[in-house]
Amino acid sequence: MKRSGDIRWGELRLGLFIFVALAVFLWASIQGGTTLFKKQYELQSEFPNVQGVVAGAPVWFQGVEVGTVKTLDFVASGDSSKVRITFTVNDRVWPLIREDSKVKIQALNLFGEKFMEVTSGSRTAAPVKEGAMLGSERPTDVTQLMARGEGIVDDLAQTAKDLKELSAKVRRGEGTLGKLATSDELYANLNSTIAQVRGLTFSLDRSQVQMSRSLTASANSLDSVMTLIHSGDGTLGKMARDPALYDNLSRASGRVDSTLARVERGEGSLGRLTKDDAAAVNLERSLDQLNKLLADLQANPKKYFKFSVF
Repeated sequence: MKRSGDIRWGELRLGLFIFVALAVFLWASIQGGTTLFKKQYELQSEFPNVQGVVAGAPVWFQGVEVGTVKTLDFVASGDSSKVRITFTVNDRVWPLIREDSKVKIQALNLFGEKFMEVTSGSRTAAPVKEGAMLGSERPTDVTQLMARGEGIVDDLAQTAKDLKELSAKVRRGEGTLGKLATSDELYANLNSTIAQVRGLTFSLDRSQVQMSRSLTASANSLDSVMTLIHSGDGTLGKMARDPALYDNLSRASGRVDSTLARVERGEGSLGRLTKDDAAAVNLERSLDQLNKLLADLQANPKKYFKFSVF
């Protein structure tokens, strides 16, 4: 009987041991994989919106899980409030965290689970102290992203609808694209236009050749004229090489200028005609009488000429 009692006590101790082990395992799981034998350091950070972060969420550092979210508390912030998150990190990563380290909230998976990520900060900053308040980066608003995604989906749907309608119009032969796809007339016109452009290009090329030949001929003629001038042949050559012709022209020009000057001064018959109105009137009258005399002479020649044989 005594031995039977000892067996029951042993079973009870085994059960208690298993129960404690399970409790420790569950506690470690809730704490994010930490153990009782590692020192944990507490830090804090505040967010206007934690986007669904819960106690027990993992804390990462450079992609490695190093701690756990402990508590979330509301704190007043001006006319509004913020959420203060208290979390722990293990002693392995503690020396790498600096005062200018930041805390970000990231999405763990597509199901909406969140985790917190701590950045390393700069090497020149001082090491962080336990219980310090780290700066936070505003998390991405999933609701806004979803709203933008819905807008993008709506735009894509509208674009697909427009493309579908455009394709239907093209198949029916409507519009320019439809005519291009279904009508041979536009193709024929396009070929005709291309042929005309080719003909025009050929004509331009031929005209360019003719123009080049004309310019070449003109240049050759100019060269010939310049050769004659340099050789002293022809009028231009003599003018270029013989000063006598230039002197004659100069003297003739001087005489013309002198005559024009006398006319302007009213000297001589031409001068009086240009200056004296009476002389001009008398000249006109004399010319008029002469014209009448010639007319009468033509009408009555016997009046002025008498012929007699004997």
